[in-house]
Amino acid sequence: MYEHFALGLNSIVIAQNKLQKKVISSLSVLNLINFVYDKRHINKDYIYKILNQKNLVEKKKILQNLFNTKGTRRIVNYFISQKLYKNVKLENASHKDKFFMFQLVNDPQVIKNSLGGKITTFKEHNQWFKKIINKKSSKILIFKTINHKLGQVRLDRVSKNKSFITYSIANEFRGQNMGYQMLNRALKNSFFKTPLYAVVRKNNEASNKIFIKLGFVILKNYQKNYFIYYLKNN
Repeated sequence: MYEHFALGLNSIVIAQNKLQKKVISSLSVLNLINFVYDKRHINKDYIYKILNQKNLVEKKKILQNLFNTKGTRRIVNYFISQKLYKNVKLENASHKDKFFMFQLVNDPQVIKNSLGGKITTFKEHNQWFKKIINKKSSKILIFKTINHKLGQVRLDRVSKNKSFITYSIANEFRGQNMGYQMLNRALKNSFFKTPLYAVVRKNNEASNKIFIKLGFVILKNYQKNYFIYYLKNN
């Protein structure tokens, strides 16, 4: 199935077990694959219809972003070079980044440190991403190298004098000062010239250290489990 994604082929997918059904059902939400819930629905007319589908070029671009083919290179770089992040960039998120964002939002550590603290379905994530990607009061940035996506930072302007900042780092790149580097670059750009606020769990030691190092000041405790940080940004 994933080989077909990479090639942009018209495919009819039939699940053979419950796990496959769960994965394929999520993919079919985007209408990117032809998922047959019951093989009795397959007939000659249906097969001809699928084989003659068009717009494969755009479909192929989206499907190829469902999976990362650079895992081997990432592992090799990790062991042989500490210069992996030399040419790191901070770029505006695009529609092709929604799968990376979905992976991040459901990472166990990210869920643990989030305010909501729950798993997000792809349907929920897809609806949210469509709204926020073009929202003028929000900014999503991807921290990346030529080969790898390291993390994301998001800024949300909630009023003329208040914006919130959040971030997350991909699991394999944690503990390497990526969070500080990414946020430091984002702050230098001053996308929203408003005071910045961040809400961080008290037990999230890494994030608390990063925000203090960046010059944020603790305002007060929030619901006993959180700190509110403030940074004048002008």
